Amino acid sequence: MSDYTLPPHSRVLVTGANGFIASHIINLLLQRGYLVRGTVREPRPWLDQMFQKYDRYESVVLPDLEHPDPMVFNDVAGVVLVATENSFSQDPALIQRVVQGTLAMLELAKNSAVKSVVLTSSTAACVSSTYAPEANYVKIDNDTYNDAAVAAAQSTSPSEIFPGMAVYSASKTEAERQAFKWVQENQPSFQFNTVVPDYNIGSRLNPNVRESGMAPIRAFLDGQDLFMKIFPPAWYVNVEDTARLHVAALLDPKIQSERIFATAGQFNWADVIAIMRRLRPNNSNIPDAPNNDRCRFDFVLSKRAEQILLDFFGSGWVSLEDSVAQGIADLQ
Repeated sequence: MSDYTLPPHSRVLVTGANGFIASHIINLLLQRGYLVRGTVREPRPWLDQMFQKYDRYESVVLPDLEHPDPMVFNDVAGVVLVATENSFSQDPALIQRVVQGTLAMLELAKNSAVKSVVLTSSTAACVSSTYAPEANYVKIDNDTYNDAAVAAAQSTSPSEIFPGMAVYSASKTEAERQAFKWVQENQPSFQFNTVVPDYNIGSRLNPNVRESGMAPIRAFLDGQDLFMKIFPPAWYVNVEDTARLHVAALLDPKIQSERIFATAGQFNWADVIAIMRRLRPNNSNIPDAPNNDRCRFDFVLSKRAEQILLDFFGSGWVSLEDSVAQGIADLQ
C-alpha cells in the first residue's frame, strides 16, 4: 500500500514501550522504516539496547500519563496509546486517572501535527466473565461496553474473582468510551481507532518484557495450575497479531473510527494443556486441565479484524498451537 496515513520515516510515539504488546508494535514499525519514540515510566536501558540495531528508536521517561510533557509530541505524526495503569488496585479513583491520562494525550495530539492515533483497549471494556458469568451469553459488537464492571467497581463488596478486576475493567471501559466521545465532540484532524484484544499469548522480544498472559502458561511446565483453576475460558490472540492490528489501524487511511477486536478464537485450558503435552511429551509436570468448558460470548467483529490482517499483511490469525509454541520456545 502506497497511500499510508503516515509515510515511512515519520515518527510514531508509543506509550508503555516496555510492555508485551507495545514492544511488538515498536518492532513492526521499526521494520517498516518508521522512527519510534517509546515512553517508559522509568529508565529501561535494556529497551534501547534491544532496538539499537535500527538506529531509529529512542526512549523518553514519562512517569505521569495524566500530566504528559508536551515535548514528547515534538515531530510526532502518529501515536499508539498502549500504556495503562494495571496495578489491579481496588480503588475506584484509578478509573478517572486512566480516563484523564487518555484524554490528556488526545488533547496534546490535537494540538500537534499528529495524523493518526490508536488506543489499546481490552475485551474487559466489553465483558468481564470473571465476576459476571451470566455475561458469557452476550454477543459483543461495536456498541457493547462493560457497564456491569463500572457498577461493580463502585460497589463496597464487588463479586469478581480477582481483586481489582472490576476497577481495571471499568477503567478500560470508560477510557475507550470517553475517547470516542472526545473524538466525536472535538473533531480532531487525526484518524482515530481502538484495538480491543483478549488474552494475548506468544513470544517475548526480550526476557525483560512483562509477558502478561504468557506467564501463567509458561508456569504450567513447572506444574503450577492455580491460574487456570480460577481464570475462565476466553478468546486468545497472538501478541504479534495484536501488534499488527495496531499498525494497520495507525497506517491504513481506510480504517476510521473503528473498534478492532483482536480476538482470534475461543480457547480453554484443556486446549492449552493438550498443545503443551504435544510440544513437551517428556514433561510430566504439566497439570491436568480443571474442565473443558467453553466461553459463551461471541466477538462478532473478529472476522473484520482478520480481514484487516489479510488486507494489510497478507496473512490471517496465528493459530493457538503456534502461539503457545512461540511462548514456550525458550523453555524445556
